[in-house]
Amino acid sequence: MKKTTWIIGLLLMVFLSGNYLVAQEVTTGNNQQKKLTRAEKKKLKEEAEKANWEKIVEMVKAKQFVFMASYFYTPNGNTMVNPSTNFFSVDRDNAVVQISFMNLEGVPTRNDIGGITAKCSVDKYTYDYDADDHNKPITIRVSARPLAGQGTGIYQLDLTIYSDGSGEMQMGRYNLRMNGRLSSPDNARIFQGNTR
Repeated sequence: MKKTTWIIGLLLMVFLSGNYLVAQEVTTGNNQQKKLTRAEKKKLKEEAEKANWEKIVEMVKAKQFVFMASYFYTPNGNTMVNPSTNFFSVDRDNAVVQISFMNLEGVPTRNDIGGITAKCSVDKYTYDYDADDHNKPITIRVSARPLAGQGTGIYQLDLTIYSDGSGEMQMGRYNLRMNGRLSSPDNARIFQGNTR
């Protein structure tokens, strides 16, 4: 009886260790497949970012884009804002600067949506980017002069745009910094307030 138990125990150990080795081989194969998948995903992501970056460069060169802000940062704090009503758009030599705060939407303001909307002419427009490295940001500097009846002074706008379309814009005149996304005019969902 002891001999039979001993043989059964030995066979059971051999059987279980064999299953463990097969399971290890399958797991190792799955890990290698996951690593390949991760590498492929990384390559696909880089290719998509580069293609998006090239589209952004085309929009910047053509002077046709919309920067939609989602956060405002001021010396007094920051706030989340509605991107469809807080934007800066450029269409060749014309621009629109619109700032609207959600908590002022019911308050009578110049643009009827709680802020300002100014149609402008683009006086100065420069941009810079590294054509060999899509991971470096594109910088854009715009001087926009409000049209008659749209306000006074000149808006100095500095934009920094990354390959995924996210970016930052600084308005020197108001000491205001905004985070948001750059979009083509066709894909931008914006609501322009009244201009007087």
